[in-house]
Amino acid sequence: MNNFSRYARAAVGALILPVLLVACGGGGSSGSSTSSASPANGTVEAAITDAPSSNFDHVWVTVEGIWFHTSSSAEPQQAGWIKYSLPAPVTVDLTTLTNGELDDVFPDISLPAGDYQQIRLMLAPTEDGLTASAKSDGLFYNNEVDYTGSSSTVAAPLRIPSPRSGIKLVGNFQVAPGGALDIAIDFDIGHQVVEYAIGQGVEFMLKPVLTYFDLKNTGAIIGQIDPNSIQSSTNTSGGYNFIVKAEQLSADGLYHTVVRATTVDSDGNFILYPIPVAAGTTKDYDIVLRGRNVDTYIVKGVPVTGGTTPTRGATPVQSTPITMTLDSEYTANYTSAVSPTGAWTSFYQMIPGDTIPYQIRYRHLDPFTGVFLNPIPLSTGPLYWGTYNNGQPVSFAPVTPEEGAATFDVVANSLFYTRTPDGTVAGTANTLSSLSPVTLTIPPPAVSDSITGTITENGNVSGMSLDTAYLVVVRGGFVVDTQPESSLLAGGNPSFKLSNLPGGSSSVTIPGAYYTLYVIAWNSTSVDDSTVVTRSTVVDLTQGSATGVTLTLQ
Repeated sequence: MNNFSRYARAAVGALILPVLLVACGGGGSSGSSTSSASPANGTVEAAITDAPSSNFDHVWVTVEGIWFHTSSSAEPQQAGWIKYSLPAPVTVDLTTLTNGELDDVFPDISLPAGDYQQIRLMLAPTEDGLTASAKSDGLFYNNEVDYTGSSSTVAAPLRIPSPRSGIKLVGNFQVAPGGALDIAIDFDIGHQVVEYAIGQGVEFMLKPVLTYFDLKNTGAIIGQIDPNSIQSSTNTSGGYNFIVKAEQLSADGLYHTVVRATTVDSDGNFILYPIPVAAGTTKDYDIVLRGRNVDTYIVKGVPVTGGTTPTRGATPVQSTPITMTLDSEYTANYTSAVSPTGAWTSFYQMIPGDTIPYQIRYRHLDPFTGVFLNPIPLSTGPLYWGTYNNGQPVSFAPVTPEEGAATFDVVANSLFYTRTPDGTVAGTANTLSSLSPVTLTIPPPAVSDSITGTITENGNVSGMSLDTAYLVVVRGGFVVDTQPESSLLAGGNPSFKLSNLPGGSSSVTIPGAYYTLYVIAWNSTSVDDSTVVTRSTVVDLTQGSATGVTLTLQ
């Protein structure tokens, strides 16, 4: 690729902003290109980084541009967008951007001074012809997942719902006349690249709930897991798939939420960066370390100072490697679909005497089945916890979680819906535990809206022997729900109705309640060259339900 990676440069003072993915039709106002700032402009540099994953060899995305708007509710087809397109698309391997690595995809963008409330990152459609950058990396798709199969490396498409509408990042940031803003857009491929079965193979879907960081307001934590704890050719019983997370209290103070996560290198080293902390200040985070075949470790009160980087002033968790204890696991899965199928599930445990649980595991559901594609592994062992000791070794104490031995609180959640009340799951080593399905509710003032319509076929796909079809419902680029529609391929009723979608009413308008619909269909016995994705249709539910929507398989 023709851009470059870096450890984020020295900067000082923090802002983390939640992100939603939006996908609602194209359009927009006039565009521009990267240039030096004028007196009335400031300069913005936008990099890409990634949280960890041990599941993939490579995850490639092809970036085309970035858009800015002063309104958080502006849709892609509305006016007021300031659009910057790269001279040529850039293909980035997200798996290389862990442990504080950043890729400066957009250096030195000149942006009019002002208060901005929305960014959209534009990716090339997976289904389009290969860009030059994807070709130069030897890819089969513009967005692609490479993973190790039973006998070789497999390349699978990474589907991007409604790519022409972009990935929406919402939150305020200021561009001052003559000023400079340095931001990092954070993917999390370990959780948000979701695998699903398609016939005899698998594909992947990007379901990001992204964040971005003002790099002038961040700091760093470093540490090491004892390499002797890690599985290798000479230590086959060791742990693997280690994840290290910096957690803080949620906005409502009811649970811990993950701010930044990373993995470890072959020597057990890890870097948590960027972590939000205001310039010139220090903020405490709790660190959660977990992995496969090992117990979970928690270090409370690790201080992070604004302006530190992985190579300058980072806080060491302790002065020696952390030795983690081997233990057994069980697995868990839902007995039937969660509604909506676009949900995810978090598993929490709490230290006895505390009142706030920590997020130990988290995973998206298969967006078509509403359950985990593969059962999720959960530790049977105790929690080990200790308090930060000024960089010296932490005194870890093993305790039975407040929930009970080998027991977790279970919470399902999704964008635009309300978190479910806590459930629980428990198990014993090497067994499968069952999770009861749940239906998420809609938070007021939004109400439950519906979309009705028909799906037609123009004859061009009739010879492809398609036998499986799903209607996909997207909001902000995030897959909200899916609905099986295979009967239409056999000449069945082409009518459909989608229910329980958060939207508005005649008395209450819900900004942003735009949904993109499309159909994906395939042959269940031979998916190669037989997958069909319809053109998408945008449906407005800001003021109530919609009828008469038409989709065409073509």
